[in-house]
Amino acid sequence: MSTVSVVIPSYNRADLLPHAIQSVLDQSYTDLEIIVVDDGSTDHTRQVIQDITHPKVRYIYQENRGLSGARNTGIEVSRGEFIAFLDSDDIIYPNKLISQIQQFDKNPELGLVAGGYNHIDDYGRVLQELLPWNVWPQLDLDTWIKVCPVVPASVLVRRVWIEKVGHFDEKFRRVEDWDMWLRLAHAGCKMAWTQEIVCGYRLHTGQMVRDATSQKKGYIAVLDKFFTNPQSNNFHLPKSQIYAEAYLRGAYLEYKYSQLVEAKQDVAQAIQLYPNILKSKGDNVLRDLVALVTSPLISDPISHLEAVFANLPQTAEYVINRKKQTFTLAYEATFFRSYHRKEWRRTLESFFKVVVSKPSILLNKGVIVALVKACINLIRA
Repeated sequence: MSTVSVVIPSYNRADLLPHAIQSVLDQSYTDLEIIVVDDGSTDHTRQVIQDITHPKVRYIYQENRGLSGARNTGIEVSRGEFIAFLDSDDIIYPNKLISQIQQFDKNPELGLVAGGYNHIDDYGRVLQELLPWNVWPQLDLDTWIKVCPVVPASVLVRRVWIEKVGHFDEKFRRVEDWDMWLRLAHAGCKMAWTQEIVCGYRLHTGQMVRDATSQKKGYIAVLDKFFTNPQSNNFHLPKSQIYAEAYLRGAYLEYKYSQLVEAKQDVAQAIQLYPNILKSKGDNVLRDLVALVTSPLISDPISHLEAVFANLPQTAEYVINRKKQTFTLAYEATFFRSYHRKEWRRTLESFFKVVVSKPSILLNKGVIVALVKACINLIRA
């Protein structure tokens, strides 16, 4: 019996599936099995798998049941004490499993261990590092009820806990992973971070036009399900605040993908449900907006932020009154993003905007070093 079962659901990802499988075979931890569940693919996925003859790889074909259904099939046939999930367009890094297993060995009471992750592009290049523990240090119910700070590939979970709370809910076509982790936390599963980046989560160009409103509806549906449990009604946070958080999170996605009308409506809904929702977050709400517009797939963060402010409801005074502060943060974030991307001209443009709104940045040695390097590279270009 293998210690770890890695479940890889796949639907029409024949081009990327081999990379996902190879990333598991490259693990420094070797006591594992790989279960590939082909969820009714119509491309050449079967042929790709037949070309992989490694004894650790098992292939299962089923009629299409969606991502949750494919994961559930993998769980049912798996043999490991621990289960990892890897979507077929993502990859895990060589030390993911060993670092997480070591965490379990040190803390036998843990039921789930999660790590950080990279956003990567279609070619596997790193676009952005995500270190969620800096924002959400505790993986407890108070965190999960507000946000899902992980991606599936960043998690390793004990089988016994999945058996306790049940498999993925197949009625959810989105946010099914959040529903699972939320149920685990509510059942008392102890969780912890391994503070290292363990996987690459691929951002496809086509994701820019996905329906963020459907994602928001998924958030609400998961909360509706959560509160059907009588024990959930004793949760110490007001239900209105929890739903307001979900609407606000949905609005962030809608702003990100330029669904501006829907975003404006959802911010208004969040404020109506919990009038202090923005103020309660303090400057974090400004940082959230900056993180939103500096997402790797957004080409012009400042123009995007201008569109966000032009489509805020009047009731969002807390943010509206801090427009200058938000743009200063955005200029600074764009400066560093442009520098790391080696976009030298945009680095200089962002620098001058930062200086105008925040002259004290001239005292930051790191900024000056980056500026000099940008100037040198621009001259050489």
